[in-house]
Amino acid sequence: MSDLSTTASLIVATMDLSVVRLLRQAIRTADLSSGNGGDSFTPSATIEPRPHIHPEPLIEPRPHVHPEPVYTRRPVIHPHPRVEQANLACPSQTLTPPLRIKLQNPIQPPWRVLPWSDARANAPQPRQTVKVHLHRTDVIRKGSVLDLFV
Repeated sequence: MSDLSTTASLIVATMDLSVVRLLRQAIRTADLSSGNGGDSFTPSATIEPRPHIHPEPLIEPRPHVHPEPVYTRRPVIHPHPRVEQANLACPSQTLTPPLRIKLQNPIQPPWRVLPWSDARANAPQPRQTVKVHLHRTDVIRKGSVLDLFV
């Protein structure tokens, strides 16, 4: 009695062989329906290179165009509308120029404000200290770390 694995591999091989046979039969049927006849070979079309024509070069003189000069008037640009003569006949009303109101800026420039004018509001700030952590390593050219506590 044979082993179960050999029987399984024999079944798989039989199935693969049937698939290959079916594929070959489908290819043969397609060849027969296309008119090739399967085994008979027909000569294929001959592809030749494209013909090139090299004519003699013809050099002609350049065409010269001499146009007539055209003189046009200069455009006049009026940035302001024209004043009509009817408006000049009546005297203009004298208008007083509007009064300029000087507004005070709430933000004063720094050169006008004294730094310690009010001792209670602007007391001098304590000096910030810089703490240096010295960490000696075996490498000589390494820097040190600076911490700044605000």
